[in-house]
Amino acid sequence: MTQTATLPAPTPPLPPPFAPPFATVGELLRRLGDISPDRVRANPPPGTAIEADLLCEKNEKPICELIDGTLVEKAMGSAESFLTATIIVEIGIYLKTNRVGFLGGEAYFVRVSEAQVRAADVAVTLWRQDEAHHVPRKAFADEVPALVVEVLSPSNTRAEIARKLAEFFAAGTLVAWVVDSATGTAEISTSPTDKVAVPRDGVLAAEAVLPGFALPLAVVFAHGPDLDEPM
Repeated sequence: MTQTATLPAPTPPLPPPFAPPFATVGELLRRLGDISPDRVRANPPPGTAIEADLLCEKNEKPICELIDGTLVEKAMGSAESFLTATIIVEIGIYLKTNRVGFLGGEAYFVRVSEAQVRAADVAVTLWRQDEAHHVPRKAFADEVPALVVEVLSPSNTRAEIARKLAEFFAAGTLVAWVVDSATGTAEISTSPTDKVAVPRDGVLAAEAVLPGFALPLAVVFAHGPDLDEPM
């Protein structure tokens, strides 16, 4: 009897290479808010990064965010870190007696959409009425902060901050503070387009999140870095 050779199953075709959502490096930088290329990680290649890549980097310095498949370093110097810590301390005092939520710092990662993982400099997440008061232990939180704070660094651009806040608001954030470390001023936003300027002698507030809380900018900058003259 003649034996018939068994042919191997045909090899399935390889999937096409992953196409990043940009055609050039310049387009990528514009999408990211005209940031410096020095803040864009080359490994993994921009446009190909996933949450697992950010997970490998999240305990390293500098802190990165996952934006459009790209690991982007957060901009924060020592002066901005000092101001951030001051804000955290003041909000923390309020939350000790007003247990409406919990605080996260500059490495509190939040999944604001399917492809974006962000970390504000300060985040306040409200407790849900139907849950125990336990801070989530997940690497990337799904609970969107009600209040986010960004302390501007010299390498931050207004375009990147505008995009970041728009993503937070789209995910459910109620209030955002943007503190300018160079001028000692701030902005309070309740949407991507609704903003109120806060002068040096003004007060940061977020009544919808922290009822009755008021933080004078003079307190934030009382022992902080020397301020440049406003532009």
